[in-house]
Amino acid sequence: MKQLSILLLTLFITSYNYSQDHLRFLTDLNDNPTKVVLKFNKVTKHDPHDWKFVYLFDYFGNISFQRSIQKRKVISEQFFDYNKKGDIIYEKKDYFNTKGDSSEVLKTANKYDSQDRLIRQTLSNEQGEVLLIMDSLIYDCNNLISYTKDYPKDEKKYTFHLTYDNENTLNSTIMYVLSGGYTNVNYKYYSNGQVLESQIHSLVIIDNEKIPIDHVKEYFYIYDKHGNWTKRYVKIDYGKKQLELTRKITYR
Repeated sequence: MKQLSILLLTLFITSYNYSQDHLRFLTDLNDNPTKVVLKFNKVTKHDPHDWKFVYLFDYFGNISFQRSIQKRKVISEQFFDYNKKGDIIYEKKDYFNTKGDSSEVLKTANKYDSQDRLIRQTLSNEQGEVLLIMDSLIYDCNNLISYTKDYPKDEKKYTFHLTYDNENTLNSTIMYVLSGGYTNVNYKYYSNGQVLESQIHSLVIIDNEKIPIDHVKEYFYIYDKHGNWTKRYVKIDYGKKQLELTRKITYR
């Protein structure tokens, strides 16, 4: 049972890091693309990343549409709307499965400080039920250095701390969970800003026992003529280099 728990927690930690990287994959694009197809390739037999995502962008560079595909089957589609600051205020999700299709509308309320920086974000469904509260956002100049994510419905809460170097490049991200465990990701970069290496240090607590789970990932890229990468390879714990991601970009 303990080995199964470790595996499930490892997958959760991997999923967390994936979601952080997912955002990064969509914010380092040149020449304002209209469409990006992002495909995850399995690196290990326990790797949950058997997914493909299709994104469409508006003229402001915001994602207006996302389609999620697993094993060639469309799982969900999402539509987004933004305020003038570029923050999401409306999201519609359509789910497709064997038990019947369903839809969900999500509304986001944003609060800003006197310098127009986001300090609180609340995500609710159509029934007014609060699903996520992103709060306690703290900045150093314009760099976000700390925040919390609270999921009231699931009774889960996470605290994040971020550090930067002298050029305002993200150095590390630490996620703390209520049980006392954490995941700390430290980054190294190429001169062009792409991630060269990530060192993942995790501490999970199972049956009051502290269990460390550490990994080192090295990254290698293939670029197109616009300077955007189209393939990303990875070495885990200095092992064999394997294709992790492919990215097909359509430009305006």
